[in-house]
Amino acid sequence: MLVNIHLQMNALFWLQVKEKKKGNMQFGVSITDKGIGMTPQQLSHLGERFYRADDSGVTAGSGLGVLLVKETVSLHGGEVECVTAEGKGMVVTVWLPMLKH
Repeated sequence: MLVNIHLQMNALFWLQVKEKKKGNMQFGVSITDKGIGMTPQQLSHLGERFYRADDSGVTAGSGLGVLLVKETVSLHGGEVECVTAEGKGMVVTVWLPMLKH
């Protein structure tokens, strides 16, 4: 199931549902942008405390945002998945377990 909603001129948002392990259903919320992307080296450090891919000081931030998201999602039994290529943007998906009724 994909529901595309334009968040900004360069970002898309959609929802997905998948079976992670037998009987363990998860839903994912993905955000895609068409920015500059990251190198494999930068991606390997994503989520480390105070890590900034852009250390020039031009882009605002503290280097804590991704870490906080990953830790919060982990506390809820989920995971954060990042797929990127330099010059081609990034897709970040937050996967969370679906509750059984």
